[in-house]
Amino acid sequence: MSFLTQQVALVGFEDMMHVNLTSPSFTYVSSASEETGRQVASLIIRKIKEPALPTQRITLSGQLVARESA
Repeated sequence: MSFLTQQVALVGFEDMMHVNLTSPSFTYVSSASEETGRQVASLIIRKIKEPALPTQRITLSGQLVARESA
């Protein structure tokens, strides 16, 4: 067990290449990046077309991938 896992719980976002190169390996939250991008693009386009559009809250699903860092 390393200092990191004894003193700090580290969680990242998305399974990027660097998470596999660390020791201990990072715990991360995986999400549907492509769907997130679509949702964001759609909201931006709607906001440009309708500046008075009220702020919207969107909940996207994700999955915790537990590894050694948390």
